[in-house]
Amino acid sequence: MCQKCKEKIHPKFKLANEHKIVHIKDIENKEVQVRNYENEIHFGDIKCTDHSDQTCCMYCKSCDKLVCVQCVIKTHKSHVFEEISSGYSFKRENLRKHTLTMKKQGEILTNEIEKLEKIQEDNKIQYEEVNEKIITHEKVVKDEIEKFAKSVKNGLDTKWDLIQVDTKREIDSVKERRMTIQERMKKAEDLMNIKDGNKFFKNIKDMEISLKEDNFGLLKFNNGSSKDAENPCTKIELKIGKEYLTTADTVDRVAHCKDGHIWICSNIGKSGILQKVKPTGNMLKEISSYEIIVYDMAVSKWNGILLCTNDNKIQGIDERIGRLRNLKLDLGIGILGYVIPTAICSREFLIVVGAINNDYPKHGKRVVIRMNEKGQNEHVFEYDTYGQPISNILFL
Repeated sequence: MCQKCKEKIHPKFKLANEHKIVHIKDIENKEVQVRNYENEIHFGDIKCTDHSDQTCCMYCKSCDKLVCVQCVIKTHKSHVFEEISSGYSFKRENLRKHTLTMKKQGEILTNEIEKLEKIQEDNKIQYEEVNEKIITHEKVVKDEIEKFAKSVKNGLDTKWDLIQVDTKREIDSVKERRMTIQERMKKAEDLMNIKDGNKFFKNIKDMEISLKEDNFGLLKFNNGSSKDAENPCTKIELKIGKEYLTTADTVDRVAHCKDGHIWICSNIGKSGILQKVKPTGNMLKEISSYEIIVYDMAVSKWNGILLCTNDNKIQGIDERIGRLRNLKLDLGIGILGYVIPTAICSREFLIVVGAINNDYPKHGKRVVIRMNEKGQNEHVFEYDTYGQPISNILFL
C-alpha cells in the first residue's frame, strides 16, 4: 500500500494496530520473514467450503464459519463479520479454557485414585488383622465354637471380596475417566499448536462437539464405601388380604392356578391329602381330593399341577380318571443315581427341582436341577458358590 493508505485508510480497519507493516524492500529478507511468520498463523490460503474456487476472507460470527466474498454477497448479507484472526483467537481461547478445566479434572482424578488405593490398603490390613484373630481364636475353642468361627470367617471373606471388587471397579472407572480426559487434553493441545489455519478450522468442530458431550462438572466418588453392603437385608412386611376356610386339618403347601382354582396339600404323619378347591365366598369348595403325601408342588405354564411325592419322578394328576401320572420331565436319574424330588418351582417355561438321596437322612446327593421348556435336564447344581455341598434339605 502507499504512504497515504498507510496513514489514513489502513488505521480504520478493526485491529489495525495489531498488524505488522513491512517495507516492500524487506519482503525478500529472510530474517524479516522468519521474524514475522514464526509466531503468526496465516489465513490467506483457506478455501471456502461452499465455493471451492474462492478464498475465505472473513469470519461470520452469526453462522460461526469462515466465508468468502460470494458467501457475503449471497447468504450472509446482514450477518456480523469479523476478521479471520478474530475468529481464530476466540476459538483458541475457548479451547485453552477447556484444556485448563481438563487439567484440573485430571488432578482431581489422580487424587481420587490415591484415596481409593489408600482405602484398599487399609481394608487389606484390617482384613489381615481380623483374619489372624479368627484363626487364633479358632485354634483354642471346641467343636461348636469352631463352627461359629468358620462361619464368621466366611462372612468376613465374602465382605472383603465385595469390598475388593467394588473398590477395584471404582479405581478402574476413575482411571478410565482420567485416560479419556488426558486424551482429550492431548488433542486440544495439539490443535492449539497447529500453525495451519485451514487444518485448524477443519478439526476444531469435532473437538468442540466432543467437549460439549463430555461432562466436566464436579466429580463425585463413593471412596470405596458400599451402602448395599451395610444393609444387605430387605425388610418384607406381609399383610393378610383375605382368609378362607377349608376342610383340611392343616395346609402345608398352596399352588394357585390361572383359572382361579387352588391346590392345597395337608401332610399328617405318614398320610396326606391333596385337594383341588375353588374360592366361594369365604370358603374353599372342594372340587376333587386325592390321598397322597406331597413334599412340594407348583403349577406349570399350561395350568397343570406338578407334584413332588415319594417317587423319583415328577408327577401330575390326570383329572379325567382321577389318578396320578408320571410327567415327561428328565431329572437325569441315570447320571445322578436314585434321588427323590422334594422341591419344585415353575416360572413360565423354566422348571427348577430340588432333590435328595432316597435314603435320606444318610449322607448322599443334594442337587438342584434346572430344566428347559421341553422338560429336559439342562443343568445340575450340587455345590454352592463357595464349593460347599448344597443344604441337607432342599425347599424352594
